[in-house]
Amino acid sequence: VRVGVGSSIVPTLMIKFGAALRARVGLWPAYEMRNRVLFGVGGLRVRLIERHEVARLRAALGSPPSATVCTIIPTYRRPELLVRAIRSALAQTFRDQVVVVVDDGGGGLPLLPDDPRLHVVSLSRNTQRCGVARNVGIRLTQSRFIAFLDDDNEWLPEHLSLAIEALESG
Repeated sequence: VRVGVGSSIVPTLMIKFGAALRARVGLWPAYEMRNRVLFGVGGLRVRLIERHEVARLRAALGSPPSATVCTIIPTYRRPELLVRAIRSALAQTFRDQVVVVVDDGGGGLPLLPDDPRLHVVSLSRNTQRCGVARNVGIRLTQSRFIAFLDDDNEWLPEHLSLAIEALESG
């Protein structure tokens, strides 16, 4: 039985069982289960693409980028904004970090800062899902903490320092 997005049974079930499910397993696992029902086979296809891209990019990178924090910046055809986001990530007062830029198949990346902490990878095609670019970035690093910075955002210089301090103090 295949349940489509437009089906009235899925919203009814989510309303009826959603609160109990969220209370039992948490928000994100419940949301993931919802997505599996709604996207079905398409979700499996995306996971296979993601797995293939990770294997291809790991082979190209050699050793995975690693530091206390890995900042992942997914991007797609916004070169001017991307440079600003990268500069704000590299300007952090917290220095033990790597920055992984994941181009979602858009190509045409601008001239980027020359910094050994910056790693740039490109997906072989556009997946049209920002989550895939983020997941690929996560799976390419061995860092203790992951931070996400969208290509159209910038951080204040002490952003990571404050975040790590808060995480480590509990």
